[in-house]
Amino acid sequence: MDIKLIEPTQAPLDLLLLADPSTDSIASYLHDSVIFLVTINSKPVAVSAVVVKGKIVEIKNIAVATQYQHRGIGKKLIEHLKLFARKSQLDVIKVGTGNSSLQQLAFYQKSGFRIKGIISDYFSSYRPEIYENGIRCLDMIVLECELRQ
Repeated sequence: MDIKLIEPTQAPLDLLLLADPSTDSIASYLHDSVIFLVTINSKPVAVSAVVVKGKIVEIKNIAVATQYQHRGIGKKLIEHLKLFARKSQLDVIKVGTGNSSLQQLAFYQKSGFRIKGIISDYFSSYRPEIYENGIRCLDMIVLECELRQ
Protein backbone atom coordinates (compact mmCIF):
# COMPACT_ATOMS: atom_id res chain seq x y z
CA MET A 1 0.00 0.00 0.00
CA ASP A 2 1.31 3.42 -1.00
CA ILE A 3 0.04 6.87 -0.01
CA LYS A 4 1.14 9.70 -2.26
CA LEU A 5 0.38 13.35 -2.85
CA ILE A 6 -1.28 14.01 -6.21
CA GLU A 7 -2.58 17.02 -8.12
CA PRO A 8 -6.29 17.84 -7.65
CA THR A 9 -6.86 17.23 -11.36
CA GLN A 10 -5.69 13.62 -10.88
CA ALA A 11 -8.13 12.85 -8.04
CA PRO A 12 -10.37 9.89 -8.97
CA LEU A 13 -13.93 11.22 -9.12
CA ASP A 14 -15.44 7.76 -8.66
CA LEU A 15 -13.80 7.50 -5.23
CA LEU A 16 -14.63 11.09 -4.24
CA LEU A 17 -18.29 10.45 -5.07
CA LEU A 18 -18.40 7.65 -2.50
CA ALA A 19 -18.08 10.23 0.30
CA ASP A 20 -19.77 13.21 -1.37
CA PRO A 21 -22.59 12.47 -3.82
CA SER A 22 -22.61 16.04 -5.18
CA THR A 23 -20.28 16.79 -8.09
CA ASP A 24 -20.99 20.50 -7.53
CA SER A 25 -19.85 20.18 -3.92
CA ILE A 26 -16.68 18.33 -4.96
CA ALA A 27 -15.92 20.97 -7.58
CA SER A 28 -16.25 23.71 -4.93
CA TYR A 29 -13.30 22.43 -2.88
CA LEU A 30 -11.24 20.14 -5.09
CA HIS A 31 -8.87 22.68 -6.66
CA ASP A 32 -8.03 24.26 -3.28
CA SER A 33 -7.33 20.84 -1.76
CA VAL A 34 -4.27 18.81 -0.92
CA ILE A 35 -5.01 15.34 -2.30
CA PHE A 36 -3.63 12.06 -0.98
CA LEU A 37 -4.18 8.90 -3.01
CA VAL A 38 -3.86 5.39 -1.61
CA THR A 39 -2.91 2.69 -4.10
CA ILE A 40 -2.47 -1.06 -3.83
CA ASN A 41 -0.48 -2.56 -6.70
CA SER A 42 -0.88 0.78 -8.54
CA LYS A 43 -4.69 0.59 -8.26
CA PRO A 44 -6.39 3.62 -6.60
CA VAL A 45 -8.32 2.34 -3.56
CA ALA A 46 -8.74 5.43 -1.36
CA VAL A 47 -8.49 9.20 -1.53
CA SER A 48 -8.61 12.21 0.75
CA ALA A 49 -9.02 15.89 -0.05
CA VAL A 50 -8.02 18.34 2.68
CA VAL A 51 -7.95 22.12 2.84
CA VAL A 52 -5.57 24.04 5.11
CA LYS A 53 -6.89 27.25 6.69
CA GLY A 54 -4.69 28.88 9.29
CA LYS A 55 -3.72 26.23 11.86
CA ILE A 56 -6.60 23.93 10.88
CA VAL A 57 -6.70 21.23 8.23
CA GLU A 58 -10.23 20.31 7.19
CA ILE A 59 -11.02 16.95 5.66
CA LYS A 60 -13.37 17.77 2.81
CA ASN A 61 -13.52 14.23 1.46
CA ILE A 62 -12.17 10.86 2.48
CA ALA A 63 -13.25 7.63 0.83
CA VAL A 64 -12.18 4.02 0.55
CA ALA A 65 -13.41 1.85 -2.34
CA THR A 66 -16.20 -0.42 -1.11
CA GLN A 67 -14.33 -3.67 -1.74
CA TYR A 68 -11.34 -2.37 0.29
CA GLN A 69 -13.26 -1.16 3.35
CA HIS A 70 -12.74 -2.75 6.78
CA ARG A 71 -9.06 -3.46 6.01
CA GLY A 72 -7.52 -0.60 7.98
CA ILE A 73 -6.92 1.60 4.93
CA GLY A 74 -9.04 4.48 6.23
CA LYS A 75 -7.26 4.32 9.58
CA LYS A 76 -3.85 4.45 7.86
CA LEU A 77 -5.01 7.38 5.74
CA ILE A 78 -6.14 9.27 8.87
CA GLU A 79 -2.75 8.56 10.50
CA HIS A 80 -1.06 9.89 7.35
CA LEU A 81 -3.19 13.05 7.54
CA LYS A 82 -2.21 13.50 11.19
CA LEU A 83 1.47 13.19 10.24
CA PHE A 84 0.98 15.70 7.39
CA ALA A 85 -0.72 18.13 9.78
CA ARG A 86 1.97 17.80 12.45
CA LYS A 87 4.77 18.29 9.89
CA SER A 88 2.90 21.37 8.65
CA GLN A 89 2.69 22.62 12.28
CA LEU A 90 -1.10 22.58 12.27
CA ASP A 91 -3.10 22.26 15.49
CA VAL A 92 -6.41 20.67 14.53
CA ILE A 93 -7.91 18.30 11.98
CA LYS A 94 -11.58 19.04 11.39
CA VAL A 95 -14.18 16.95 9.57
CA GLY A 96 -17.92 17.10 9.01
CA THR A 97 -20.18 14.14 8.35
CA GLY A 98 -23.90 13.51 8.15
CA ASN A 99 -26.08 12.82 11.17
CA SER A 100 -27.11 9.56 9.48
CA SER A 101 -23.52 8.42 8.84
CA LEU A 102 -23.31 6.17 11.89
CA GLN A 103 -20.36 4.11 10.65
CA GLN A 104 -18.35 7.25 9.83
CA LEU A 105 -19.17 8.84 13.21
CA ALA A 106 -17.85 5.73 14.97
CA PHE A 107 -14.76 5.63 12.71
CA TYR A 108 -13.78 9.24 13.43
CA GLN A 109 -14.29 8.89 17.18
CA LYS A 110 -12.18 5.72 17.23
CA SER A 111 -9.53 7.73 15.37
CA GLY A 112 -9.32 10.37 18.10
CA PHE A 113 -11.90 12.91 16.89
CA ARG A 114 -14.46 14.48 19.23
CA ILE A 115 -17.82 15.98 18.35
CA LYS A 116 -17.56 19.78 18.46
CA GLY A 117 -20.82 20.95 16.92
CA ILE A 118 -23.80 20.50 14.63
CA ILE A 119 -24.67 22.52 11.54
CA SER A 120 -28.44 22.13 11.31
CA ASP A 121 -30.05 21.53 7.91
CA TYR A 122 -26.69 21.47 6.08
CA PHE A 123 -27.84 18.62 3.83
CA SER A 124 -31.55 19.51 3.70
CA SER A 125 -31.35 20.96 0.17
CA TYR A 126 -29.48 17.98 -1.31
CA ARG A 127 -31.38 16.33 -4.15
CA PRO A 128 -31.96 13.51 -4.23
CA GLU A 129 -32.40 13.37 -0.47
CA ILE A 130 -29.75 11.29 1.30
CA TYR A 131 -30.79 8.36 3.47
CA GLU A 132 -28.38 6.15 5.43
CA ASN A 133 -29.28 3.53 7.98
CA GLY A 134 -32.96 4.41 7.47
CA ILE A 135 -32.28 7.99 8.62
CA ARG A 136 -32.58 11.11 6.45
CA CYS A 137 -29.32 13.03 6.40
CA LEU A 138 -30.12 16.63 7.31
CA ASP A 139 -27.46 17.90 9.70
CA MET A 140 -23.68 17.99 9.61
CA ILE A 141 -21.87 16.71 12.69
CA VAL A 142 -18.54 18.54 13.10
CA LEU A 143 -15.68 16.61 14.70
CA GLU A 144 -12.15 17.71 15.56
CA CYS A 145 -8.90 16.01 16.46
CA GLU A 146 -6.54 18.17 18.54
CA LEU A 147 -2.93 17.57 17.50
CA ARG A 148 -1.19 19.76 20.09
CA GLN A 149 -1.82 18.45 23.59
